[in-house]
Amino acid sequence: MHIVPLPAITDPDSPSEPNGFERIVDRVTLPLLVDPRDVVFTRNAAGIAATVLPGAALVYLLPPLASFLVGFLYVPFVMVRWAGPFVLMVHAVTHRPLFRKRYRLADKFITFVLAPFFGIPPTAYHPHHVVMHHKENNGADDLSATLGYQRDRFLDFAHYWARFVFFGHLHLASWLVRRGRWSSLGRFVVGELAYLGGVVALLAVDPMATVVVFVIPFALLRFFMMAGNWSQHAFVDVQDPTNAYTNSSSLLNTIYNVRCYNDGYHVVHHRKPGLHWAEMPAAFLADLPAYAAHDSIVFHGVVNNQQVWWALMRGDYGFLADCLVDLGDRKRTREEKIAFLQSRVRPLGETRRGFLEFREAS
Repeated sequence: MHIVPLPAITDPDSPSEPNGFERIVDRVTLPLLVDPRDVVFTRNAAGIAATVLPGAALVYLLPPLASFLVGFLYVPFVMVRWAGPFVLMVHAVTHRPLFRKRYRLADKFITFVLAPFFGIPPTAYHPHHVVMHHKENNGADDLSATLGYQRDRFLDFAHYWARFVFFGHLHLASWLVRRGRWSSLGRFVVGELAYLGGVVALLAVDPMATVVVFVIPFALLRFFMMAGNWSQHAFVDVQDPTNAYTNSSSLLNTIYNVRCYNDGYHVVHHRKPGLHWAEMPAAFLADLPAYAAHDSIVFHGVVNNQQVWWALMRGDYGFLADCLVDLGDRKRTREEKIAFLQSRVRPLGETRRGFLEFREAS
């Protein structure tokens, strides 16, 4: 047997102790927040405003060659230090308002001011993630569904990525029209056009700086977001594809949960989308019998979703099996775990979608 017992959970259930800068941020923002535990978001938003925004301004102030050279520092800093925490901050505040009602407009600072510097149009995340993805839940009409793909093949992932990058905005608009979500459609279209128009205008003014500040982060983030969603929904029981226990996976005790507000608890999130990030570990433990009953995929010893993606692309099922937690009284050998994981990445029939569909399947 190759038993990986359920470990003691060490993922965060409260904010970390603040440093000096964060204490100042807390003093200003705590009275304005709906939930005081969400100082993690205002701390990070302030950190981004204090570093990324001045860095972007510097890139634009420099001559083209200097902008190009500074880009080798700017882009890795933005993507490595801030991209993960920022995207998951957008995710969290899209599900739950950050500021109290009288200060609610301040939420827009994250989605309208900061988001474009990470390649996220200001009105795109909510309709795609909350309105569409959570409603369809990786089913046949989910625009980000993984069901039609062999999820350990790079060419399948490349198709999935390209479909989203090049035609995702058209498919989302089509979905919103068919669902009659006219207000969401209007906000989405206006936001997309404003974002695209702004980037095009900046390219005309300073192409090198715009490529560094907006175009490269956009391209990189599209890859990492799609790789993340791919791995979160890579292991699916095709007999029950919309069951959150069997179409999502969970990551325990990882630095990713510390940096990104327990996003590794993806089953919890799909079952309770509005649950606060600090309550996810307890919700997982309280619901553990259901995870065992459904033979849910739970990993311990994985750094983040991108590591799962990389293991899938290399076919490294040995690593994934070594990290697969044994739930309940189910005990498998390493070989049995590998076979089980491989059974969960097979495509569901002929459900793979074309690159461009003017009308999504109903």
